[in-house]
Amino acid sequence: MHAVVSPREKRLAEQVEELQEENRQLRALLAPAVVLPSEWKLTVLETALFRQLLLRTLVTFECAVWAIQDANGDRTRYTVHILIHKIRRKLKPFGLSILCRPGQGYELADRSAWHARLARAAS
Repeated sequence: MHAVVSPREKRLAEQVEELQEENRQLRALLAPAVVLPSEWKLTVLETALFRQLLLRTLVTFECAVWAIQDANGDRTRYTVHILIHKIRRKLKPFGLSILCRPGQGYELADRSAWHARLARAAS
C-alpha cells in the first residue's frame, strides 16, 4: 500500500533535497584545494578539520564542529578535542603544531607557510 503524499509534503521534500545539495556545494567551496600527504594518515574527519586549520587564522569550536558534521549530525565539542589530539599526535613528526586559544578555538602554527608548502607539493 502506498502512502498518499500531499503537494505540500512533496514541495517540502524537494526543498530539503535542494538545500542538502546547496549545503554540499558550499562545504566543497570552503575546503581548500590542497592535497594532504598520504603519509600523514589522517582520517576523513581529521582531514576536514585540518583543512579548516589551513583555511582560517582561527578555527572556532563552532566552525570545527560544523566542519566535521556528517549526515548524522552527531558531532560535539568533545569530538573536536579528540580529533585535535589525534591530528597533533600524527603531525608532530612532520613539524606541524596546532595551538589552542582558550575560549576561542584552534590555530595552525605557521599556517601560511604550510598552506604554501602543501600547495607547491600538490602542483
